[in-house]
Amino acid sequence: MKLFFLSLAALLCFGLLTKVKGSDTTNEIVSGNDMTNAVRQLGDPTTQMVALKRLIKFSGIFLYNDGGSIYLATGDPAADELRRTAARAIRSQANLDTVRRALSDGDSGVRFWGVMSFGFIFGQREPWKPLLPRLEEIAAHDEVSNIRREAIRKLWYYDEAATFLTGLQESTAETDPDVLMTLLRFDSQKPEIRAQWHAHAVKFLSGKDEALRLQWLEFIWGNVWNPSTAPMWRIDADPALVESLKQIQRTGSKKETDLATKILNSIGIKNDH
Repeated sequence: MKLFFLSLAALLCFGLLTKVKGSDTTNEIVSGNDMTNAVRQLGDPTTQMVALKRLIKFSGIFLYNDGGSIYLATGDPAADELRRTAARAIRSQANLDTVRRALSDGDSGVRFWGVMSFGFIFGQREPWKPLLPRLEEIAAHDEVSNIRREAIRKLWYYDEAATFLTGLQESTAETDPDVLMTLLRFDSQKPEIRAQWHAHAVKFLSGKDEALRLQWLEFIWGNVWNPSTAPMWRIDADPALVESLKQIQRTGSKKETDLATKILNSIGIKNDH
């Protein structure tokens, strides 16, 4: 799908979606009648989740565009209008009962929507509190890292989740660098928090799992090369992290070595490899 008039925020949102949804076009909506039938199915508890999954897959990035300053277009106006209609229909379902069902759905795109639709506005949180245990379970165990991260982001709005989040911070189960940034509420201006995240980075970069090392290297590289990275989220030249990167330069695979070298150069460390 070719996209025009996309801001950086929209592209980032699209990145979130592509990690939780595939490109299945089995249930593609191609006409107004298809859309009418799918929307009608949303009102029937026996078909609601199937219809929700179908509409989420069809609407794609349009679902998470609020219609404000970002304009989305694919070059197919008729299809775009159907996607906008699908997005509106899905948003109309963001109620407690539907979100509850979505959070336990087997489809990652539906779960992602459920997490993103979880209420968090001050003064309107009370009805959502019975769903916090399920959100906590997702934050700790969902197989999709972006879903875990967004669940953690919502949990930070609830005082009732503080003990759970503290326990999750102290756990060694989480390995994803982006999720850990959210879990620790990373802020490069706060030395203690910065040190905690760097300690995780050193642990995984020094570990035996090459795939995990590459995941961290790619994440760090994506952070340090990008001039649009916010100062509070920017990874700096922590001494232990630098030493881990230099060790990878000496002993890592070619891909690891290349990434480590680019990271070191970007954070101003002379290449002594």
